[in-house]
Amino acid sequence: MTTYRPEDFGMQQHGPQFAVLDARLTAHGFPPTRLMHNLRDRVQAWQLAQGWKGTGADGLVGPRTLARLLADPPPRFSIDLRPWKLTTAEDAGGRAREILNPELATYSGEWLRRNPDGSIELRAPIDGATTPGSNYCRDEFREMDGTAKAAWSSAEGVHRLTGRFAILETPVVKPEIVIGQIHDNVDDVVMLLARAIDDQLIQMYLSESLGPGSSIRRRLAVVRFGEPFDWLIEATPDGIHLEANGAGLDVDRVIEDEVAYFKAGVYVNSNLSKGDKPGAGGGVRIEDLDVLHAA
Repeated sequence: MTTYRPEDFGMQQHGPQFAVLDARLTAHGFPPTRLMHNLRDRVQAWQLAQGWKGTGADGLVGPRTLARLLADPPPRFSIDLRPWKLTTAEDAGGRAREILNPELATYSGEWLRRNPDGSIELRAPIDGATTPGSNYCRDEFREMDGTAKAAWSSAEGVHRLTGRFAILETPVVKPEIVIGQIHDNVDDVVMLLARAIDDQLIQMYLSESLGPGSSIRRRLAVVRFGEPFDWLIEATPDGIHLEANGAGLDVDRVIEDEVAYFKAGVYVNSNLSKGDKPGAGGGVRIEDLDVLHAA
């Protein structure tokens, strides 16, 4: 491996070391953008993010800057999986395998990948294992209360699920995935559903269940493949509120009995019978996922 020195990054220097510098800045969370494409600007922005000032944040690659940039970056994201269990696409004796805590806290596998920056990627193929009562595969978190399944009523208190996701993939023929929902003891109540418009744009919907096999969809926002966006599902005695990428909609509905719970991740709305090919599926990158219950 080539060893670089600070003088290799002088103003009059050229060479492959600058590609290395670009890659290390990107790894540390400072990729090139339209407004910050100059390497010196990016180095200075990174230095300022370290809390350095004055000549410590001049955009030049000195010994301290080079040493820290070449070191492994600290995780940017911290996702607490203790409030969840995971249902995966892996077949476990004819049904989808479930991963519980404490195993889930450090688990990684074919359908859950942990990135160096602390983000998590989930993927569910359309031809993976399914749960009883569903024809669709999922790689999805289900809310827990310790070792018991969470169950709450929205007639009292505030119940909020927030996420920061980037949608990476949808099935091809029926390009839909669900990334968040409130469920009761029978079926989904509301879902945050993503449907690809083309290979760049995704329409986000609020999908409200009207009864067995019946639902209504309302448009929320348009997002781009691969770009993270914030979303929220909140249930209170006043009803249910959903947001995606700054747009919000309300549902006039209260869950009286203590049977509600949150789900989040990837639930593909397609399978082989819809015409999708084996191996097609849905995927997301999760940078934040939090659940809150307050009186």
